Amino acid sequence: MAARNFSFYSMKCARTSPPWWRKRFARPSKCHAFPLPNGATIHKTVSVGFAEYPTDAASFYKAIKFADVALYKAKEGGRNKVLCFEQSMWRDQEY
Repeated sequence: MAARNFSFYSMKCARTSPPWWRKRFARPSKCHAFPLPNGATIHKTVSVGFAEYPTDAASFYKAIKFADVALYKAKEGGRNKVLCFEQSMWRDQEY
């Protein structure tokens, strides 16, 4: 089953004062088991990447890109993780 990516935008939130969703995803989620009609079971986890505008990026669109970069780093690191964007994740000079 293919992975699905979703974007979520929140105003007036910062790493120093986490909103409800960051508290919820700050710890890895449990692997959820979903039984299928054919008797098989699939397991799903949650990976989250986020970036803060304007702290991490000078433009809103760049913040979206950097959140996506953090998401894929979370997935590469074994999934079921939450990562904040860090400049070391983006090696290109240009966006």
